[in-house]
Amino acid sequence: MPLLPPDDPNVKEELKKIGKERPLSPILLVRGDMSKGIALIVADGYHRICAVYHDDEQAPIAMQIVDN
Repeated sequence: MPLLPPDDPNVKEELKKIGKERPLSPILLVRGDMSKGIALIVADGYHRICAVYHDDEQAPIAMQIVDN
């Protein structure tokens, strides 16, 4: 998926939270399996990923990984 721009409304809201040093909700990922050709899925939080990247591309991102 392409990186969303910082002026995307949802990314902008997450950037405001980052600017106020408010914690972001964890990203929800559904585990993939490369040996079976099953891709990892970002189930919730793509806008947060983009916002964190725009703020500091080296910053850690909290996540929760679930099995499908």
